[in-house]
Amino acid sequence: MTWPLRNRLADTSGKHLIDVRNRALLAVAYDTRLRRSELVSLKVADVLVEADGSATLLLRRSKRDSEGRGRTLFLA
Repeated sequence: MTWPLRNRLADTSGKHLIDVRNRALLAVAYDTRLRRSELVSLKVADVLVEADGSATLLLRRSKRDSEGRGRTLFLA
């Protein structure tokens, strides 16, 4: 996915709550390059927003992490 395509997809969504959720998932998917199964397993509690506005995401388990150690990803 390219930056222009991401922006075009985000700009075409509406103002309903589900549209806000879809834009958030699109942004997280772009920043982290997660698989579909990893995206749908995320919880709001997995996002940590710092005082300076930066954010990290805890990916608890993935296909490449069979031991379930998890990893921290950075969000733009």
